[in-house]
Amino acid sequence: MRRSWTSAVALCVVLGCGWMAGCAPTVGDTCETDAACGTGLFCDLSTPDGYCTVSPCRAGECPEEAVCVDFGGEASYCMRRCDDGQGCRDGLTCREDLGEVAFCGVAATP
Repeated sequence: MRRSWTSAVALCVVLGCGWMAGCAPTVGDTCETDAACGTGLFCDLSTPDGYCTVSPCRAGECPEEAVCVDFGGEASYCMRRCDDGQGCRDGLTCREDLGEVAFCGVAATP
C-alpha cells in the first residue's frame, strides 16, 4: 500500500494534481456556509447558490480575481471580475452597471 501512495504522490508532482493545489475557494464561488469559502471570505446567501465574498471592502482591497463594488447604503462587496459578458458561473450575469469594472452578480431588476 505504501508503494501505491508514493507512486500516486510522484505522479501528482509530475502532472500537477488539481486536488492538491489551486482548489482554494475564490470570490464568486458557490457556497452554503462560511466554512465552504475558506479563510478570509464569507458566504453571502442572498445570491442563488451562495456567493463567497468579502464585505465591507474598499477599492484595491479585494483578491486579484475580484473588484470592490459599492451597492449603496454602506454595502460594499468583493465581486468576481468578468470580461465582455463572459466568465460568470451559471445563474449569474456579467454586470457593467455599477462602477468601472464588470462583475458577476444577479441580474439587475428594471
